[in-house]
Amino acid sequence: MRNDVITLVSETTPRGVFDTFVPSENEIPCEVRSVTRSEAYQARAAGMNPSIVFRIRIAEDYNDEQTVLYCGKRYRVVRTYQDDFWLELVCEKATYSQENWNEQNQAGA
Repeated sequence: MRNDVITLVSETTPRGVFDTFVPSENEIPCEVRSVTRSEAYQARAAGMNPSIVFRIRIAEDYNDEQTVLYCGKRYRVVRTYQDDFWLELVCEKATYSQENWNEQNQAGA
């Protein structure tokens, strides 16, 4: 059952425009889950800090977006897991430095 909504944010470059990124937002239904204890420990050992999991439909909803908005907070996708019908987006809360780095990195690309 999909009982909540997230917004997937992708950065695109308009045709014929250089060094300009336009955010594109797509609201989709999802299930919200907690990160398992085992996954949290393994991720922290690898330098990640997952805090939430969003479960969405695969083909119809996700296009490799790396930013998720949920309840007024910004999250960064750190890992995905796919089964036959669903895609899990394992996310960590985006810090200001991550958001700033993402903006600078995209502007320089």
